[in-house]
Amino acid sequence: NALVAGEDQRYFEHDGVDRVGIARAVYLNFRAGRQTQGASTLTQQLARNAFHLKEDADKRGEGGLERKAVEAFLALRIEKAYSKYEILEFYLNRIPFGSGYYGIRSASLGYFGKEPSDLTTLECASLVGCIKNPTRISPLNSLEENKKARNQVLRRMMAEGFLSASEGEKLQLEA
Repeated sequence: NALVAGEDQRYFEHDGVDRVGIARAVYLNFRAGRQTQGASTLTQQLARNAFHLKEDADKRGEGGLERKAVEAFLALRIEKAYSKYEILEFYLNRIPFGSGYYGIRSASLGYFGKEPSDLTTLECASLVGCIKNPTRISPLNSLEENKKARNQVLRRMMAEGFLSASEGEKLQLEA
C-alpha cells in the first residue's frame, strides 16, 4: 500500500501506462516551461531498470521520448504476462533503497533488522520514501530527509484511503 500510494496511485487501474498521469505531467511541464513532473508507472520503472533502457538509449544517443515510448510498449507487454502483484514483487526485489541495499528484503534487514513481512506501516513508508533518491533519503545518511519522505508517503496513504487521518497523523508524529 505504501508503494502504490507513494509511487503510482492509479497502479491497479491502468494497463502499465497511466495516460491520465502522462496528460497531467505534459500539462504541468508545459506550464513550468521545463520538465518538473514525471509520469512513469511502476511497471515502466521496472521495464527501464530490468532491461537497462536508460543506459541503452544514452549509448544510442536517443532522447527521452524514444526511451519513454519503448518503456511504455514494454510495460504493456509486462502487464499482459504478469499479475499486478507479481509486478510489484519484481519491482521491490530489484530497486535500490540506498546505503548499498538493493531489494526490499535487503533494505528491510539492513535498516530494521527484520523480514519485510514483519515491517510496520511506519517502516514501510520509510523504505518507500527512499525510492525517489535512495542515497540522499537513506535513513543511515539523513534521518531528517527520510522522515520528511516517510511523512509524504504517509500523507499519500491517507489520501488514497490506506490509512485513516487519525492513524496517519499519529504515525507522522513518531520519531
